Amino acid sequence: MKATPEEQRQVLVLQGIDTTLAQLKHERATLETIAQLAELEARETELNKERTQNMAELSDAKRELTRAEDDVMQVRTRASRQRTRLDEGTASPKELQAIQEELELLGVRQGELEDQELAAMEAMEALEQTKVRIESDLEHVAQDRSKTQEAHDAADNRLGAQISQENTTRDSVAASIPPALLREYENIRQSTGGLGAVALRGVRVEGMALEFPTVEINKIRKAAPDDVLISEEYEYMLIRVEDEG
Repeated sequence: MKATPEEQRQVLVLQGIDTTLAQLKHERATLETIAQLAELEARETELNKERTQNMAELSDAKRELTRAEDDVMQVRTRASRQRTRLDEGTASPKELQAIQEELELLGVRQGELEDQELAAMEAMEALEQTKVRIESDLEHVAQDRSKTQEAHDAADNRLGAQISQENTTRDSVAASIPPALLREYENIRQSTGGLGAVALRGVRVEGMALEFPTVEINKIRKAAPDDVLISEEYEYMLIRVEDEG
């Protein structure tokens, strides 16, 4: 393949743009805010699950407290009625004895139920505190997500604008390269995973420690200026930027 040295050097310019584009796209895809947003989303999901569980436990605890309060009230009401009968003294001695014994049992039962009521109240208070903590955590996560999303959008937009600008420049440079030469460059870049052309000074590649075999070195040295060189050893297009005779 033939191409003027100027056309070949345009391929090198294009490679520089493609390298910059790859770097910008990688930076955009690996923004720190992406991981931060994912962590915040996971935390929010965890907190929402915790809130759902807390709501269910609160509902159960409210029912338990209501039941305990009702049980205590029933015992107190029963004890009050029996105490009134005892105070009135209208029952027979045997009945009064039975009432006295029942009041003693009711006193014990009331103490047990009041302990259960207190435990239910403490459980409710603990769950209410947990609810407040969860709501506070969710609010903080929402604030952090908002700030992080704002920072992410700013960085993403900045990189998007740079990528768009580089793509515009790339289109202009690509248009100045002969179609056959451009296709060859694109094919090489695809096969190597991104690198299609390298700068060659004499028989050394700039920025890369590549050693050519003697046969290829001789081929490079004998090539005409308009010969398009493609390394048999490394597959890259070799763009000569300086001849060393």
